[in-house]
Amino acid sequence: MIAFKSMLCLEALFFVVAAQTPSGFNPSITQPLKVTYGANDISPAGKMIARPETANPPTIGVPQNMISATAKGFVAMVDLDVPRGNQRVTNLHWFAPNVDISKANAVVPTGAGVVSYRQPSPPPGDTPHRYIYLMYAQPGNFTAPPQFAMLQQNRLGFDVNAFATMNGLGQPMAANFIMVQQ
Repeated sequence: MIAFKSMLCLEALFFVVAAQTPSGFNPSITQPLKVTYGANDISPAGKMIARPETANPPTIGVPQNMISATAKGFVAMVDLDVPRGNQRVTNLHWFAPNVDISKANAVVPTGAGVVSYRQPSPPPGDTPHRYIYLMYAQPGNFTAPPQFAMLQQNRLGFDVNAFATMNGLGQPMAANFIMVQQ
C-alpha cells in the first residue's frame, strides 16, 4: 500500500513538473516554449522574475519538434491575475500572429495585426501575477475576426481560449509562464 501511494505521489509530481501552464489553467500544456528575457531563460515554467527584467519583449525559442520551413505560429501573452472588483480577470500583454518558426529562435513580427508588448505591471503589494505565453500553429489563411480589431486599445478580459476556438487554432503547441510581483 505504501509503495502504491509513493507511486501516485511520484506521478503527481511528474505532472506538476511537466506542466508548462499554471495550475488551474485549461488546457494544461506539457511542451515547453522557450522564453528568454535577456540572459534569463524561463526554466522551469513558473519562475519568479523581477519586473525590471521584463521591460522588453522576450525572445521566443521554437521547440525542435515544431520548427517548420513553411508554417507560421501565433504567440499570445496573457496576465491571468488582474484584480477587478472582487475577482481576477485576464489582460492581454502581447499578441503576435505570423511568427516565423523556421529556426530555433522565432522571428516575431512587429507590424500589422500585432498587439504590441506590454511589460508585466502587477499593482504594488498585490500577489504575484501569472503571465502565460502560448504558441499555436497558425492556419495558412489566418485573419483575426472583426470583433478582435480593437485589441490594441481594449486588452482587459481577453479570453485566449475563446479566441483560439473562434479561429480554429486548436490547442497550444507549447507554453510557459512567469510570475511577477512588485
